[in-house]
Amino acid sequence: MNPQIRRMALDLGPLLIFFAAFKYLDIFAATAAFMAAVLTAFGAVVAVAAGLAAGALIPLLYGAGFAEGVTAFRILALAFPLMSLNYALTHQVIGWNGHRAYAVLCLGALVFNVALNARLIPSLSLNGAAWSTLATEALLTAGCAAILARARSRKPAAAAAVATT
Repeated sequence: MNPQIRRMALDLGPLLIFFAAFKYLDIFAATAAFMAAVLTAFGAVVAVAAGLAAGALIPLLYGAGFAEGVTAFRILALAFPLMSLNYALTHQVIGWNGHRAYAVLCLGALVFNVALNARLIPSLSLNGAAWSTLATEALLTAGCAAILARARSRKPAAAAAVATT
């Protein structure tokens, strides 16, 4: 690894931990919100481009025999902004000590996804699996948002407990 990159990582690591402390939760939350917005915007741009190019892209990459996958690809492209947002939300949830709640959320999302796949794949085939993925990403987004809202509402009590110790 480049020595400058290693040095930068060593310098920034403690800074991120510092911001994660309850006293600086608002600064950390603002930074995380900005990162979530950037990732979601990036995901939206990629999703639009992928959706528009899907008709030409899928046959070009996989051959004409896979042209029926264009619709599923477009559905999955709709899920990409949510996946990008969930990348940021997941880090925020875990950073705020919500790893147990996140594990429960993932278990619920797994059960939801398998049940929805069992319902949609027989009637919609590949497109059903794609719709199931989109719905599962929406569930994860809502779940992470709920976990973070709950953690944020508890912030004053937690910050006071940290300040008195």
